[in-house]
Amino acid sequence: MTHLHDHDMTNPNQYGRGTHTAFATLYETIADTQRHKKCELKMEKFLKRKSTDELSTATSSRPSEGSSLGTKERKSKLRKYNSSYIAYGFTFVVKNDGVEYPKCVICQEILSNEGMKPLKLQRHLQQKHPTEATKSIGFFKRQEVDVVPLSNNTVSRRIDDMAEDVTVQLLEQVKNSEYFALQLDESTDVANKAQLLVYIRFISEGKFVEEILFCKAMTGRTTGKDIFQILDEYMEQNSIDWFRCVGVCTDGAAAMTGKRSGVIAFIKERAPNVVSTHCMLHREALVAKRIDDELYQVLQIVVKTVNYVKAHPMKARLFEALCHEMDADFHGLLLHSEVRWLSRGVVLNRVFALRRELAVFLSTHKSELCIYFEDKSWMLKLAYLSDIFQHLNVLNKSMQGLELCILNVQDKVRAFMQKLSLWESKCQEGVTEMFPFYHQECMTSSEDITAIIVSHLSYLQGYFREYYPELENSHMDWIRNPFAAGVSAHLDMKSQEELIEISNDGGMKIKFSALPLPEFWIYSRTEYHALAEKALKYILPFATTYLCEKGFSTLTILKTKHRARLQVDNDMRLALTSSPALINCVGAIKPIHPTKLIAFSFQEDFYTEVVFLQAD
Repeated sequence: MTHLHDHDMTNPNQYGRGTHTAFATLYETIADTQRHKKCELKMEKFLKRKSTDELSTATSSRPSEGSSLGTKERKSKLRKYNSSYIAYGFTFVVKNDGVEYPKCVICQEILSNEGMKPLKLQRHLQQKHPTEATKSIGFFKRQEVDVVPLSNNTVSRRIDDMAEDVTVQLLEQVKNSEYFALQLDESTDVANKAQLLVYIRFISEGKFVEEILFCKAMTGRTTGKDIFQILDEYMEQNSIDWFRCVGVCTDGAAAMTGKRSGVIAFIKERAPNVVSTHCMLHREALVAKRIDDELYQVLQIVVKTVNYVKAHPMKARLFEALCHEMDADFHGLLLHSEVRWLSRGVVLNRVFALRRELAVFLSTHKSELCIYFEDKSWMLKLAYLSDIFQHLNVLNKSMQGLELCILNVQDKVRAFMQKLSLWESKCQEGVTEMFPFYHQECMTSSEDITAIIVSHLSYLQGYFREYYPELENSHMDWIRNPFAAGVSAHLDMKSQEELIEISNDGGMKIKFSALPLPEFWIYSRTEYHALAEKALKYILPFATTYLCEKGFSTLTILKTKHRARLQVDNDMRLALTSSPALINCVGAIKPIHPTKLIAFSFQEDFYTEVVFLQAD
């Protein structure tokens, strides 16, 4: 019997026609059977796989205690960034899954969340950056600033975010303060826009805090009503009660101090008990301008001389070369500015210091101004002006600074007035030691201008009394020292009783010697409330607008002719605030795109005073 598999069934020529037909039919039958078997096997595998998937789905969707615990266990393994990790050179980023990942501030490498461990971070620093492993925390924080995301418009958004954070902190502190005081001023920037700058002083955490309240551009007119409207809207929008305002300090402009339409007049309608103060620095500057005609002509000649040398670059270079040849202490003059408080003093001192070099230079160029530097009487007047304006500048500088109490400023002005009286009497006696330049010049000159000096000193005393009528504050001595003998008769009965109690309190006497004056009275409120309230209301108001003047100096740096369209509200907030703005608030979790510049001033753990380059 012949087996089918012993023949080549695909070859039709092995057999006859009939046989060939039978074999072809048999071959097709066998092939069909094999195809059906393959299809059945595939279907069986498919059904098994489907049933397995459905079972696993049902199992996973069924709530069970074990699975819940597993999920919780996995979530508990996610690690969070700690600010101390910056010591190892790591900040963090947050990806789309919401998980924090450590990021090296040096190489920008992002590790896994599991790598958020001090040992692993330290190992990365030591192995990949051995030269930076010994660096201080400040170094890594500066590197952290370098990786702040700075895409095309990111800088502006970061400024807004940080300013908003600082504003929220400030308003919260102001609302918690029982009293506050304001100082405000208005100035025009490089784009001819009026900028209103307001500072606030309030009580927080047992001490006085001074902060910028806001800086806003004014549109249209800058009358007292317009300024107050902006200020009042800000107070209402942020729920700041005018009734808690105890003091307002401004310059002497009519828009500020007008009796009917000035800002202070409108404020007093809302806060009847507010105390208004005319900036004592501005008043000192007004007094300094009041000189008689004979001395004023000397000042005019000095200004002309400076302009003669400085107006032409070639003359300025030649004068500088002459100063080098004559081995002078200075090698150039300073331009006079009418609006700068200290300008007169420094210009006069520089001209007097270079008087010999100027005489040679003006004589060489055949200038008619040279005759003044050869006149002994004129030189004596120049020496005296240099001395007296130097004294005025010292007084002005002593009234500048932070957290100045109005009592201290009044003391400085009153002491200077007494010095003027002393100098006047000594000049009449022929003593000139208090004016060193004039004393030096008198030794080589036979001229006498004592009468001019005495007259000017007498006029200065009168001008000081005119501009400072409220210097008598002896009735407030109990604020300076509540332990001194005697009780102030200006206090009510309750306050007098508390003053007697506090003056005999040994514990408070120790506190008085250990704490600054404002902090002492804040501390005293818990036990001697009535007396402390009176003291705080008197020393809380600003004595000067120094902070506003300082702020406008910052404005000239931020807003230049190249960035005249810059909106400086938030920039000024960050540049002038003392509230912390953490670097994480800037947006360290954003993608990095270093296409713009941002510069921070580093202070301890925070980035505070900021100068930004922002797109217009």
